[in-house]
Amino acid sequence: MHRAMAQKQSQNDVDLSGQTVWVIDLFSRVYQLFHALPEMSSPEGTPVSVIFGLTRDLIDITEKKKPNYLFCGSDTPEPTFRHKQFEAYKATRSEMPADLVPQLPLVKKLLEVFGVPCIELAGYEADDVLATLAVQTVAAGGDC
Repeated sequence: MHRAMAQKQSQNDVDLSGQTVWVIDLFSRVYQLFHALPEMSSPEGTPVSVIFGLTRDLIDITEKKKPNYLFCGSDTPEPTFRHKQFEAYKATRSEMPADLVPQLPLVKKLLEVFGVPCIELAGYEADDVLATLAVQTVAAGGDC
């Protein structure tokens, strides 16, 4: 499903008429789940509350909303153009919670299992990439 869209995009003949594309800002959702759900852990003691919540979300989206395409966008560790324009951008943001760190590789694995591509572009934040994808989707006749 996602590969077909990528192949069409490379041919510049994308027609998404009647198609629905869903996009998820991955880290935004991960933080929401981390702070909203109670602590959960695997039998080995690994925190898994985010994995539980994201699994629930992905099942809900795919089974109830039934988008034709589903993508996640993720921030990269590199500075963005905003950091270059405003040196103090996100300077007061606290470090990632310790119980969230071990869940991130599991989040990536979960997306792979669900077949959800995660788009990352150095120098840009997830919302920039996803906004661009949304604009391109609408321009190609789809809904986002």
